[in-house]
Amino acid sequence: MNQALTVRKMNHSDTSYWIQLWEKYLDFYQTNLTKEVTNNTLNTLLSGNKDITCLVVCNDHDIPIGFLTYVVHFSTWKINSVCYLHDLYVENNYRKTGAATLLVNKLKEVGTTEKWERIYWITKPSNKTARIFYDKIAEGEDWIRYVMPLNL
Repeated sequence: MNQALTVRKMNHSDTSYWIQLWEKYLDFYQTNLTKEVTNNTLNTLLSGNKDITCLVVCNDHDIPIGFLTYVVHFSTWKINSVCYLHDLYVENNYRKTGAATLLVNKLKEVGTTEKWERIYWITKPSNKTARIFYDKIAEGEDWIRYVMPLNL
């Protein structure tokens, strides 16, 4: 695939494409979310809050073929803010085209401009394809994630 790919912030006109990509992302992780959760996520990403944002990578027709969501927040261990890369997904047909690298590089550029201390993320240990990519661009840490669900 020799198409020119570009990265930009998601906008309202991307909604239908983002929803299609989001559903494929959820399928990949074998999970379902209610429409209410999906709509809340989409509306939050489009809210204009610069600390909760979605970048999209687009094909040469400016159609999103992948996305990256992130949340910038305070850290008790750092002076400047840190960024949690929440979700990263690229359509199957565009994998190994540099699309994920473009998304991560754009996030790194934003973080450098905004003077974040670091960008971090998690992935499933079984997600071997993603881990090969991540091992090329970042260092893993020896931390275990715990989750405490709250019955709201």
